[in-house]
Amino acid sequence: MKLNSQNIILTFIFCIISLFVFAQGETDEQLAAQYFQNKEYDKAIVLYERLFEKNPTPFYYDYYFIFILSG
Repeated sequence: MKLNSQNIILTFIFCIISLFVFAQGETDEQLAAQYFQNKEYDKAIVLYERLFEKNPTPFYYDYYFIFILSG
């Protein structure tokens, strides 16, 4: 199989976009945890709500539930 420059460029763009999407999810999770640790709950709830909507796992639900109870 011969690779031409167009295929290489498209592959590169796809990889960059994939990394950005993955990194954004990780960044939101890390930032939410940092806000929670710093007791900046108003900022943390926004991120945990967004994370829970994207991926409704018990981990995110526990944090989200804490905010609902305290609210």
